[in-house]
Amino acid sequence: MRILRVALILIAFSFINTSLFAQSAAGGSTFEDAVPFCTNDPVFSTPFEACFAGSTDSSCSNVAEAGPDYGCLGSQPSPTWYFLQIGQDGDIDFQITQNTAIDDDGTPTGTGLDVDYIIWGPFSDIDVFDQLTAENIESCSFSSAAVEFPTITGAQEGDFYVFMVTNFSNVAAEIFIEQISDPASAGSGATDCSIVSASIGRDQDVCEGTTVTLDATSADAVSYLWTVDTGAGFMPVLDGSGNQVTTATLDVTTTGEYQVTITNVDGDDGADEAVITFLELPNPNTTPDALEVCDTITDIDADGDGVIDAGSGSNTDGFEVFDLTPAITQIANGEQVDVIVYTDLTIAESNPDDTSQAITDVTTFTNTVVGTQTLYARVERNVPGNSDIDSNGNLCYVVVPFEVIVNALPVLTQQDTFTYTICEARDTTDTMASVNLDNLADKVGLLVAPQIKNDFIITYHELEPQAAANTDALSTPYEVTDGQDLFVRIENVQTGCLNFTSIVFTVGTRPDAFRALNLVQCADSANSIPGQIQVATFDLTQQNETITGNIAANTVNYYTSEDDAENMVNVIATPTAFVNTENPQTIFARSVNAARTCQSDDIIEFELFAQPLPYTNLTDEGGPFCVDEITGESLDSFVIDGTVESPQPGANYTYAWRLDGNPNPVSSVSVVNVDAPGSYELTITAEYGGGILCDYVAEAVYIAESAPVFEATVVESSFNTGGLYTVEISNITGANPDSEYVFAVDDGPFFNSTILTNVRPGTHTIFGKLANGNCSVSEVEIDIIDYPRFFTPNADGFHDTWNIIGLGVAPNLNAKIFIFDRYGKLLKQISPVGAGWDGTFNGQPMPSSDYWFRVEFTEVDEEGTQRTVNGHFTLKR
Repeated sequence: MRILRVALILIAFSFINTSLFAQSAAGGSTFEDAVPFCTNDPVFSTPFEACFAGSTDSSCSNVAEAGPDYGCLGSQPSPTWYFLQIGQDGDIDFQITQNTAIDDDGTPTGTGLDVDYIIWGPFSDIDVFDQLTAENIESCSFSSAAVEFPTITGAQEGDFYVFMVTNFSNVAAEIFIEQISDPASAGSGATDCSIVSASIGRDQDVCEGTTVTLDATSADAVSYLWTVDTGAGFMPVLDGSGNQVTTATLDVTTTGEYQVTITNVDGDDGADEAVITFLELPNPNTTPDALEVCDTITDIDADGDGVIDAGSGSNTDGFEVFDLTPAITQIANGEQVDVIVYTDLTIAESNPDDTSQAITDVTTFTNTVVGTQTLYARVERNVPGNSDIDSNGNLCYVVVPFEVIVNALPVLTQQDTFTYTICEARDTTDTMASVNLDNLADKVGLLVAPQIKNDFIITYHELEPQAAANTDALSTPYEVTDGQDLFVRIENVQTGCLNFTSIVFTVGTRPDAFRALNLVQCADSANSIPGQIQVATFDLTQQNETITGNIAANTVNYYTSEDDAENMVNVIATPTAFVNTENPQTIFARSVNAARTCQSDDIIEFELFAQPLPYTNLTDEGGPFCVDEITGESLDSFVIDGTVESPQPGANYTYAWRLDGNPNPVSSVSVVNVDAPGSYELTITAEYGGGILCDYVAEAVYIAESAPVFEATVVESSFNTGGLYTVEISNITGANPDSEYVFAVDDGPFFNSTILTNVRPGTHTIFGKLANGNCSVSEVEIDIIDYPRFFTPNADGFHDTWNIIGLGVAPNLNAKIFIFDRYGKLLKQISPVGAGWDGTFNGQPMPSSDYWFRVEFTEVDEEGTQRTVNGHFTLKR
């Protein structure tokens, strides 16, 4: 129970302070000490302690104070005072109960006692002591009833009402005031709980492991102080730093009476208490052993539809029947508890009153999840009385998960009897064979992966009952006869689950093997690197017929070492294309009985020889071969040598040179004279002992190259005003159409261009040659007709005469050239092939001046155009 003690300003209540007060376990004994309460929040709907004669509460009074008009109350023994505020307009029906004992939820559990009351109101605030008059009485009753039913009619939001309740019997009692009209119904009012908002709630019984948050939040509070009484009086509640807790809320995890003292903005303070009791949880075994069974043939109807589920009813379905009793006993841990088992954790943690979804028969539970399933045991303490029931009426509980496991049987690769063929012991008859039982399971392929033999105890027995009883297990090695059965017991080391099968043995015969000749063949490719072996691809199966004695039903296994052949491991995987790793290399072979896969006792040996190819290197030969650009005739000849580079002792070599695929050799020795372009192919044949012939073919290709055949054309007409000309190279041909050429003018540099620029007038030679190569140079002459712009007839050997340049060749040998002075007087007619004009007239030197000329000539073009050109030049002295 909680008691609220409030220090008030002496002038009585003020509305501004009402938010400080919490609904108390006792009403005030005077008007000044009236306690706020409300009825529409279960947090605040708790019983009040009544005052009575002999109460240890010093604040209680035996009679009501003088002043108010008490209306119908003929007497007012042991009064308690309360007030409330209206939060919603409407009529409010109350029920006031007085009883020697009332539960926190308002249920009377003792003896009813006469309760009387009076209600004053409405008021706009609670500073109304002098207004408690007859005119303001809202309701009053002085009956002998233990339950009264007052009504406030037409209540308005915000109004206050004052209650006084008396204890006519004057014995220890509790008072419970509740609203019985529904605030949600039309015309019904409701109280305002904000005036008691500082309450930290009712006493609570909670289960261990729960955190209870006490909330004393108040709008007008400026400080909070928390204390707790755990049996030695109230002591400060300390935080992690050792300081008293001063927050509005407090998280509680241990039993005690917790008190908060609140101070408001006006300096008023009040306190509220709540007893929080943590009920002891059950102490179950939280790590019970899993219940494990082996899979057997069990029909399952998990959904209860009366139809056996698909896939069930076999020893591989993962469903079995469990007796959960051993796990329940372990979990109970010797305590007086109830253990209820569920398949779902959420349901296990839900309302304990609903056990419809619990496992009903724990002795015959069939798992609903294949293989491993987790079940949830809800453990509730079951001690006589209510000491284990929390404030919500629930028993404290712990949920313990545990597993039921259906262990799979050892899974075999087949359900039928296994068959195993084993070869007869060497040099014995075909009726007996020795079996290594240690690796027989792997040899037979007994277990489905990823199971491995080491996870099981596998024993072999001559009789089926022995396997079932695990008696008379056989030891290894064990001699079997053709057609004999052995019975196999397979036990999982971890789970002990069993499976059984049997093996039927077939004892196969070993075939004979016969000697074979060595295999000799040419190497796959030429190898001229010193120290490296010659390799060839051998078809070993060509020895099969010999080694098996021509028995078509038998095959041959080939090995690269004698140890592998002895142990019959590492068989050559592709005997039809075996590449030797040594030269020579020894191969080991055993004949194989194809029907029984038994190999011969005898191991046959033969050698592989890879004979080297007669290699010669012609990679440095071949290339351009120079020919005349006009006739195509060879301009040179030379000899190339194809002699074998690494001749083998005892080998004979022959040579055949062929030109351009002609079958007739041009040379039958190691050298050949190259006097024409083309493909020179050399075939060298090496003849080894035993008639082995190995050929090697090399080739040297010579490509015809020549200087270019071309035409050179002057792009501009004669007498170009600039005096410089462009020559274009065209119609270029040569022995090799893919060749590239360069060209030059006279002794100038070669250019990889067919346009030659800035060529001066006169006769020039244009040269052409290969851009790369040392073949001949071809040439073409051109004439460019023009005239000197000046001359200096001063006998110094430079420009002493003047004549038309490039005109003195056909077809202009007879061209006419006339020279005039500036007045048009003819001074001289000269020939294009003559010495030219020396600058005189009638033997007399002409003065420095400009002079004129006229030339009549044939243009050097395709049409041979007749032209007359006039111009002038300068004579300088």
